[in-house]
Amino acid sequence: MRDLVRFARAVGREWRALLTGGTLIAVLFLVERAGAVAVPRWVLIGIAGLAFLAAVFRTWRAEWLGRLAAEQRLKDLENALQQEEALAIQISDEEFWLLTRVARHGLRRQHDIQGSLLWLDEKPISYDESRWFYDLVDVALKHGHLKLDFQDGRIHLPSTDARRAIEVGTKKDRRAAQPKILVDANTGETIRGI
Repeated sequence: MRDLVRFARAVGREWRALLTGGTLIAVLFLVERAGAVAVPRWVLIGIAGLAFLAAVFRTWRAEWLGRLAAEQRLKDLENALQQEEALAIQISDEEFWLLTRVARHGLRRQHDIQGSLLWLDEKPISYDESRWFYDLVDVALKHGHLKLDFQDGRIHLPSTDARRAIEVGTKKDRRAAQPKILVDANTGETIRGI
């Protein structure tokens, strides 16, 4: 019932606009006043009837076009969501784990006596004991999921697409366990809680 009242009000607004703002009504008024010719009542009733029909059509058309626009927006949003989900699916569980850790803790490459080490958070990762981690970083770089920070060239950051994949994966409650153990290069101990 509420929709019918809303539609009737919209028709009323259109009808008033057509009756009071139309050129035809102004011409009839001028003819009647200037020429002292009386416009027959049936002409006025016919104009009012045609204006009412036009008002109903214009109101319906506005609603219909609004519906089409809303449906198109919905389709666009569904397509965007499917594209984001497709990107999240393309990232393996291991890469998803790596990207979430890099986003949370940061990843940097540091050169010292032991060579070039990757640091996750503030922990140096042993190359010999955690070679899989270095390989995983190389894969993520190759796939474009990680990028180097251009200011110092040593900080690895998730790419824009990787950030979207993390966002979509997080929304879908995607979890990936740490694939293998990580070993601290300084202490030789297993790193836990990353």
